[in-house]
Amino acid sequence: MRAFLRALSFRMLALALILTLLAAPQALAATKYATLEFGSRGSDVLKLQKALLELGFNPNGTDGKFGRGTETAVKAYQAARGLEADGKAGTLTLTKLYAETDGQSATVTTPVTTNPNTLKYGDSGSRVTELQTALVKLGYNTNGVDGRFGAGTQRAVISFQKDNGLEADGLAGTKTLELLYKKADGTSSSSGYGTSSGLTRTLRRGYTGDDVITVQQRLKELGYYTGSIDGVYGSGSIAAATAFQKNNGLKVDGLTGQSTYAALFSSSAVAAGSSGSSSSGSSSSSGA
Repeated sequence: MRAFLRALSFRMLALALILTLLAAPQALAATKYATLEFGSRGSDVLKLQKALLELGFNPNGTDGKFGRGTETAVKAYQAARGLEADGKAGTLTLTKLYAETDGQSATVTTPVTTNPNTLKYGDSGSRVTELQTALVKLGYNTNGVDGRFGAGTQRAVISFQKDNGLEADGLAGTKTLELLYKKADGTSSSSGYGTSSGLTRTLRRGYTGDDVITVQQRLKELGYYTGSIDGVYGSGSIAAATAFQKNNGLKVDGLTGQSTYAALFSSSAVAAGSSGSSSSGSSSSSGA
């Protein structure tokens, strides 16, 4: 009986030790940062404000006072990173925030978005370059046109969104991109419709509308487009436009702008499979 009690006592002691070890990291993490919220003051708040500003979330001043501007910036950051947007900077929020500003963004959760065409912090490539070019054209500083969606680009996107009455989340989704490119292209029309005499905008990935349907129908007539006529300018439309541009001596960019649109509806439009120009983009004509 004594042997049994000793064995039972040993097992309980071992279990308690294991539970203590498992709880230790969580306890340490919970005490790493004190929660900063509306009304907080001091150097910790100042550090928070500077980090938010660096990532493009404007706290309306770096004065060490956690006011409504800082609270709004914290909420925007939390929403963009998939955190609970309560406006309080607790351990989880601060850990992720400081990981980014310390150059350790690889450990940070990326913004939550269901639209695969949305451009966000951390993205890179030609579409980001296109975004940056449009922002710079409209006077928003992206800290370079390098094809990398960093803090400068995010800050520029937020500024553009605020100036145009959009949700300032720093995500370049369909609404933001469509309005941005429309303004960059210098057109004020919002109809999005086109005729054979021209377009009111340049069609890009993710665009929708009757003008997209018109382009898809024409590309299908010429044998370039094989997808459904759904009014969505996606991969199929881009591939068809690219092939048409190659075969008709236009600048090859997959976009349907004034030049490509005019060529599509001209009597000399070269159909798929026909003998067209051998140029693949050297022509001065542009699809944008």
